[in-house]
Amino acid sequence: MYKNLIAAAAISAVAGTAQAASITFDYTGVGGGAAPTAQTVDGITATVSGLKCAAGGCDPVGVQQWFNGLGIKAKNGWRDHDSHQVDGYNGDDIVVFAFSEAVRIISASFSYVDPNDDVTLFSVSGTSVTAGEKGRIGVDGPFSGGAGNGGDTGSYTFAGLFEGETFGFGAVDAYDNWKLASVTVESIAAVPLPAAGWMLLAGLGGLAAMRRRR
Repeated sequence: MYKNLIAAAAISAVAGTAQAASITFDYTGVGGGAAPTAQTVDGITATVSGLKCAAGGCDPVGVQQWFNGLGIKAKNGWRDHDSHQVDGYNGDDIVVFAFSEAVRIISASFSYVDPNDDVTLFSVSGTSVTAGEKGRIGVDGPFSGGAGNGGDTGSYTFAGLFEGETFGFGAVDAYDNWKLASVTVESIAAVPLPAAGWMLLAGLGGLAAMRRRR
C-alpha cells in the first residue's frame, strides 16, 4: 500500500506538466477597418492575414478589424456585392492565424451571426488550405440583426483535434457571413513542473529509500 501511495503522489505531481491554461485573443473594441496588429498573450504571438479561395486556388486578401471583430476586405467593395464580413460569396473567405508556437484550437466567438451560419476550420500552408472541422455557430430564433450592434453573437467549441502553428477560420457556403470576435487556444508545449513538485518527488524518493533500508 505504501508503494501505491508513493506512485499515486508521483503521478499527481507529474500530471501538472500536461496542464496548460487557455489563452484568448480578442479582436473586438477597435473599429475603423484597419489591418489587425499582431497580439501577444502569455508569451504567444498571433499574426492575422486573409485568403479568398475559389476553384482556381487561394489569393491573399486584406483582413480588417472592426469594433465587433475581424472581417475580410472585399476585393472590389460593394461593386461585387461583397461585404467586409467573412463570407462565402464570390469565393470562400478565410481568416488565417499564424502563431509563434504550436497551439491547440479550443473555441472561437463571432458577431453578425444568423441561424444559418457555419464556420470551417482549415489547416493552412502558404496559400494551400485543407478543410477540417465544420460547425454551426448560428443561433436559434429570429435574427436580431442590425449593423449598428453587430447582430447576434455565436460561438463554437472545437473537438480539440487540431494542433499546429497556422490555421484558418473560413466561410465556405454562399450564405455564411460573420465576423470573428475572438479565438481561444492552449499551448501544447509541456508546462514545467513547479519546484514544489520536484521537491515532493525527491522527498518521496527519500522515504522509499529509508523504507528499503529498514
